[in-house]
Amino acid sequence: MRRSARSAGETARPSITLRTGAALHAIEAIAGEVEGAIVGAGTVLSKGQLISSARAGAQFLVTPGINA
Repeated sequence: MRRSARSAGETARPSITLRTGAALHAIEAIAGEVEGAIVGAGTVLSKGQLISSARAGAQFLVTPGINA
């Protein structure tokens, strides 16, 4: 069942911090189940995390710095 991210005209834009193995699953779940959500990955530290985040459905990244 897809849920809506809209509440009073707002769009959800969560950033899921990549601190555990569950982070990519959370990104995938939000991207797949919350209609209108713009989900991102936070604390992206490597090219591998960048690729994995994009494959999971992340639409933006937050990083302190990366050499990709």
